[in-house]
Amino acid sequence: MSSVLPQPSNPPSRASIEAWLREVVSELAVIPVASVDVHTPLSRFGVDSATALIVTDMLIEWLSIDLDPTLLYDYETIDALASYLEGCMRERTAQGVST
Repeated sequence: MSSVLPQPSNPPSRASIEAWLREVVSELAVIPVASVDVHTPLSRFGVDSATALIVTDMLIEWLSIDLDPTLLYDYETIDALASYLEGCMRERTAQGVST
């Protein structure tokens, strides 16, 4: 996967998380970013277990947080995943931990 991780912001906004996820999914599905609906299940874009692990690893590297390998199955859309990750980042910030 050729997606470059975004430059870290402290903490990344939901919009930046969502934009990055849309870009990754568009690469995986070989479709324009504009065609990636954030409410469509990731499985419809061809995200399988191997891809889910790769994306989760990329998120761990970018966000510097521990994430469960089943993350993309627990949060099946970009909208749900971005919302969850935003909450994780807010909680981390509230605890005084920076990326």
